[in-house]
Amino acid sequence: MTLSEPDFGGRIGRTLADSEPWWPEPKRPPGDAPNVVMIVLDDTGFAHFGCYGSTIETPAIDRLAAAGVRYSNFHTTALCSPSRACLLTGRNHHAVGMRAVSNFDSGFPNMRGGITPRAATIAELLHDNSYATFAAGKWHLAPMQECSAAGPYDHWPLQKGFDRFYGFLQGETDQFYPELTEDNHHISPPASPEDGYHVSEDLIDQSMGWIRDLQSVRPDRPFFLYVAFSATHAPHQAPPKFIDKYRGSFDAGWDVAREEWFARQLDMGLIPQGTTLAPRNPGVLPWDELPENGRIFAARLQEAFAGFLEHTDAQIGRLVAPLERAPGWAPNYVAIACIAANTLWYLVRTDHIEVIERSLRDKVIAPDFRYPMQDGRHALGLVCALDGRFEEATDWFAKARAVLDEQGARPLRAIVDFDEALMYHRRGEKGDAELGRPLLEAALAQFRKLGMMGWIRRAEELQKG
Repeated sequence: MTLSEPDFGGRIGRTLADSEPWWPEPKRPPGDAPNVVMIVLDDTGFAHFGCYGSTIETPAIDRLAAAGVRYSNFHTTALCSPSRACLLTGRNHHAVGMRAVSNFDSGFPNMRGGITPRAATIAELLHDNSYATFAAGKWHLAPMQECSAAGPYDHWPLQKGFDRFYGFLQGETDQFYPELTEDNHHISPPASPEDGYHVSEDLIDQSMGWIRDLQSVRPDRPFFLYVAFSATHAPHQAPPKFIDKYRGSFDAGWDVAREEWFARQLDMGLIPQGTTLAPRNPGVLPWDELPENGRIFAARLQEAFAGFLEHTDAQIGRLVAPLERAPGWAPNYVAIACIAANTLWYLVRTDHIEVIERSLRDKVIAPDFRYPMQDGRHALGLVCALDGRFEEATDWFAKARAVLDEQGARPLRAIVDFDEALMYHRRGEKGDAELGRPLLEAALAQFRKLGMMGWIRRAEELQKG
C-alpha cells in the first residue's frame, strides 16, 4: 500500500529485486456494449415529424421510426435546460439544481443554473466505463455568467463527462454565424454562409470526424454521442432551397393544418379514437379573422420552420447513413428526443438483435398491449429480416398488417408493405421480385393517397432499382 495508490496490488521492497510490479485491470465495457447516439431537438412538437402526422418531410427520422419504436406519452419540464438536465441525469430537475433555464440562479438549491456535482450525467457514467463520449450542439446547462472565456468551466461539457465538445453554450445562436465553443475555448465559425455554411451541417461533420478518429484507432471502444441541434428553436434559419420548397404549403392556415395533422394522428393510431382536438391557445385568433398581411406573414413563418426541420432531418440522415454501412452496426442504439413545450418522446432504432427482440416479444404478448407499442410486430419483422430469418419476418409483417387493418392505421400498414418489399429486394433470390412487386405497388398507391411525400420518393426509387 502507498499513499499515492492505496489499492496498489504489488509489493514495494527496499530494492527492485525485492519488489513486485502490478498494473490495475482497466475497466472494459462488455464485448457487446452498444454505441449510443442521442439526438435532441428543441421546441419540436408532438406532430411535427412525418411519422407523427405532419406534412413536413422528415424521411430520415421516419425511417428510424419505422424500424424501431415510437413512444407518445413522455413529458418534459416545459423548458429546455431542465428537460436536458433530466435527460442527461435521469433525475428530477429540481433535485439537480435546474428548475428553469440556466440563465438564472434563484438563490435556492433547486435553481442554480447548472447541474449539481452531486448528480452524475450519463456521459460521466459511460466515460468511467471506458466509453468515448462526445457532445455536439446546444448545451445550455451552464450558468451564463460562467460561459465567457474566463470560465470557470465547472459546468461546461468537458467537466460533465464528455471527452469532446463542439457547439454553443447559450440557449440559441445564429445558424449561419454561430457563437461556437470547441472543448474549453471559444472559436470562430470555420466558414461563412457565402461558402455554404450552416451550423447543423457543421455539427454533423464534427460528430462524424470524432467517430472516424475513434474507430480508426480503437474500433473496440464503444462511443456515446449526444447531438443537440438548434432546431427547431429560434432563429428558424435554413438554406433557401429547403424553405422555398414549402412556399404556399401553409396558405390554408393553422386551423386547417391542425385539423389535418390531428386527423393523421388519429389515422395512425397515435392518439385514441374519440380524442377531440384541443382548442386554440388563449389569444390565438381563428385564421380567417387575421388580416391578409398577418396571414401571409404567419404562412411564411411556418415555411421557414418546415424548411429548418427538413434540413435538420437531412443532417440526421447524413449521420446515420455511414453508421448503417459500417461493420458492427448491429450493436447500436439511436434515440431521438424532442424537447417541446409539453411532450418528450423518443424514436428508437436498434439492431441489437437479442435485446430488441426480447423486449418487443415481451410487449407484443402483454395482455394490455396497444398503441403506441402496436407496431412492435412490424419492428420484429424488421429485426428478423436483418437477422436473415425471412420466414419469421414474413409472419411478423402479416401479424402487423392484421392489427393495423383492424385499427385502420393506413399509413403504418403501407410502411409494413414497403418494408417487406424492401426485404425481398435486398434478399434478391429467385422469385423475390414477384413477391415484392405487389407489396411495393400497394404501398406506393397508399403513400400517394395519403400525401406521404418522403415515402413516395423512397418507394419510387425502389421501384426503379
